[in-house]
Amino acid sequence: MRIIALLATAVTLLLSPTSFAQPGDALNSELIQKKIDLWQTEQGLPFETVQTTYQTRDGLLWVGTTGGIARFDGLRFETFESQTLPKPLTGPIFGFFEDVQGDLWIGHNRGAMRYRNGVFEPAFDSEVTQGRRVWAFEQARDGVVWAATENGLVRWSDGAIKRYGVEEGLPTNRLRSLDIDKDGTLWIGTTGGGLVSFIGEKFSI
Repeated sequence: MRIIALLATAVTLLLSPTSFAQPGDALNSELIQKKIDLWQTEQGLPFETVQTTYQTRDGLLWVGTTGGIARFDGLRFETFESQTLPKPLTGPIFGFFEDVQGDLWIGHNRGAMRYRNGVFEPAFDSEVTQGRRVWAFEQARDGVVWAATENGLVRWSDGAIKRYGVEEGLPTNRLRSLDIDKDGTLWIGTTGGGLVSFIGEKFSI
């Protein structure tokens, strides 16, 4: 999302009346000379509505659209053969996250997949998410991966999965975003339930 934010800032500056170069204004002159490229389905995107982007440590940019995923190496988009791409990844994509092992977690319309060693595999059993979308992931210092879903909070640790919902203290099962602060507190953004913190197996609003 940092790339989108930087692009939006650059466009705002370019369109602002105060951004037009004045004599001797080197900064504004440099901004006006910047080039903006547009990539669409003709350039390889599986669909033109982009919902999320994520750059992995190898420099590749993963793009999630309303109609599937692609990778961008700075010059061209790479899509995947339909026979190697699980059906959920041909639909809407909502979130990416690379864990410390280099595995890429992918949130889609009915759950989550994981891309490791060049292979896509289910990350959670469908019973965990009840076929609902996964928006975001975070990894704690102990290696635990957390997922914000529309069926509560999911904890993954070496393949062991635990789900937290309203029964455990969440104000709603519709979660949207995650972040872990320097103290290890997990912060959860919800839809309709406000901001929630989670530490020591306890949710606080």
